Amino acid sequence: MKNSKILLLIIACLIVACCPCRKNGSKYRKPMQETNWRMVQFEGRTFDAGERYYIVFHTNGRLEGYAGCNRFSADYTVGENGLLSITSVNSSQQECADRNDGRFISMFSSIDHLEMDGSLMMLLSSGELVAIFEEAPVSR
Repeated sequence: MKNSKILLLIIACLIVACCPCRKNGSKYRKPMQETNWRMVQFEGRTFDAGERYYIVFHTNGRLEGYAGCNRFSADYTVGENGLLSITSVNSSQQECADRNDGRFISMFSSIDHLEMDGSLMMLLSSGELVAIFEEAPVSR
């Protein structure tokens, strides 16, 4: 059991290390805060979110975003080496035809790490890549 957990962690690290998003390098790194981040990959699948799924980390420790039809906010802290804690997730309660809305918002309670690479930001949970966001202008 212990060996299988270690193997899964190694595989997750390799997947993140080999991610094609690494091509952007740190030369074009965008700041995590006050940047509009649009989701482009969710749970291992390319996601054409347009402007419907985005997040913004504000400098005051608040995260806000839009999840297809519901707006949401949360508190966050970033520690060393990309450790990320997201708490107090709140959202509007509109009934949505888009099934990804609820999954997207609930994802934030499990995220514990972020990695930045160029114009991309990757959110991870227990070493597994959950979502990739790209820097993009968002009209609100």
